[in-house]
Amino acid sequence: MPSCVSRSRSKMNPNDKSRHSLLRVDAREVFGLVQDILERKLLANVRVTGKSMTPSIRDGDSVILKHFSPAEAGLGDIVLTRSAENCYLLHRLVRIRTKGHGSRTFQTKGDALLAPDQPVSEKGVL
Repeated sequence: MPSCVSRSRSKMNPNDKSRHSLLRVDAREVFGLVQDILERKLLANVRVTGKSMTPSIRDGDSVILKHFSPAEAGLGDIVLTRSAENCYLLHRLVRIRTKGHGSRTFQTKGDALLAPDQPVSEKGVL
């Protein structure tokens, strides 16, 4: 499991007599499902964790993700990326580079961070 992924387990309260129980799942554990939702051109509402996008997006905020083509991406957009290590980041796009054969790489950075993330290919932009 990549170091960027953490497992969270919620225990059901055995004294809870309600008909419904709440199961908390860390958003990083369900990004395969989120990716599938986005590829179907549907919206995904996820609760984010972390402080890297403060003050724009705060720990615990809910965000609505929608599918878009990397060709539509512009500097300053907040995009969801997946790294080669399968880490998912919702960060601001700070650089787009076009290579000689037409492929592009995208580099993001958290608003509250000093250093940018490692660049990802077009396939890494969800």
